[in-house]
Amino acid sequence: MAAGIGGFVAFAAAAGLVLTGGESTPSHPDAWDPRVEELVTFVEEERDLRFDHPVHVDFLSEEAFRAEVTNEDVELTGEERAELDDSAGLLRALGLVAGEVDLFAAGNTLSGDGILGYYDPAEQRITMRGEDLSLAVQSTIVHELTHALQDQHVDLEQEFETPEEDAGFHAIVEGDASRIEAAWVASLDSDQAEALADEEADAFEDFEQDVADVPVVLQALTAAPYALGQTFLDLMIARDGASVVDDLLAAPPSTEEHLLDPFSYIGEDAPISVDAPAPDEEGAEVFDEGAFGALGLYLLLIERVEHTAALEAALGWGGDAYVAYTSEGRTCAQIALTGDTPRDTTEMRAALTLWSEAMPGGDAVVRRDGDQIHVRSCDPGAAASGSIEGRGLDGLAVLATRTVIATELLVDGGDEELARCFADGAIALFTLEELADPEGDAANTPEGQRNLEELAASCFTASEGP
Repeated sequence: MAAGIGGFVAFAAAAGLVLTGGESTPSHPDAWDPRVEELVTFVEEERDLRFDHPVHVDFLSEEAFRAEVTNEDVELTGEERAELDDSAGLLRALGLVAGEVDLFAAGNTLSGDGILGYYDPAEQRITMRGEDLSLAVQSTIVHELTHALQDQHVDLEQEFETPEEDAGFHAIVEGDASRIEAAWVASLDSDQAEALADEEADAFEDFEQDVADVPVVLQALTAAPYALGQTFLDLMIARDGASVVDDLLAAPPSTEEHLLDPFSYIGEDAPISVDAPAPDEEGAEVFDEGAFGALGLYLLLIERVEHTAALEAALGWGGDAYVAYTSEGRTCAQIALTGDTPRDTTEMRAALTLWSEAMPGGDAVVRRDGDQIHVRSCDPGAAASGSIEGRGLDGLAVLATRTVIATELLVDGGDEELARCFADGAIALFTLEELADPEGDAANTPEGQRNLEELAASCFTASEGP
């Protein structure tokens, strides 16, 4: 499994998207394409690193680009189709999707409609959609140039001992590129910034329509390395300075919990070893097992319980293991989890119990056995009744908002205890919808301001101690 339930979207994307080259030796141009020279200079100066050599930047037509990043379903083998069916059944078993789900089509949509360009570390070249260097395209080129620069200093294809370490590394890789891209956007003059905002708003509106049939959980898993990687880095830079980015590329977060809660990385929380549960049914055929992950737990819960309970359970995550299998034609999942402390385990069980009660069919079972919680749930079938609100993206916004709030307090000179207290308290003051509102209207009301002021006073008193 790629990393927790992120393996589902990784497989779907792999089925519909090929971003790696073959076994050929990469070639490099003698000079940069003149169209990107200014962007190269910006990336080098902002990242405080220099390119060892130029890389190719290919500008393809819309048709040619789409052909590069999508596949036809006739190219799928029977084994791959079966794996996609198993993954769809597993997502239904976990209550993350409902009804018929075409993961292959979803992967093609996410890659074919959601990508302006990409850097291929195997070929060591950048490929862009279209030949028009609009501001949005330039912004993407900055992102991909950062990947090319990273690759010349840190091997982007290196292998890690665990899938979670691999996920942590790629979150730092994407977060680093996203922050350099954000710095480029911030360097634009007011007219350019307004033009870029309009261009991105139009593109986002089109993208929302294109992905209307893509399960939100897949969109959230795709977005997570970017959203959580950048906010994680911003907090760490506020704490330790910009040089920490290279340190994190060398020693990335080892669990998804660190990305959800950067303070757990600072505290060096290590996951607790949990053995994968054995399927309850005799003759079950296991098709996947590994770590479910703190992000997987959070996305599972956020769909059916209040965001505060989902966040509390995810922040208390101590370790887990899961197994996915088929038995008598039905797909099931069993998860064993434990919290950082007995209290965390109790809170996790409470949240999972609420989740199980809200699951369609009443088939999900949650029980506690000592210091572990055991969850079992099976696919109710594509024809089963039930719906999905699709709260995963809003859930990511909550995580990002929490880290952004803590980062701002650190930048303003607050200590870590104060930053964490205020960030946690602010998340609890507002609803999921209010937290996901990019305008932050609820926080700007007189009541919202009063509540935040009272929270700040309380946290300041607590951090000062007796």
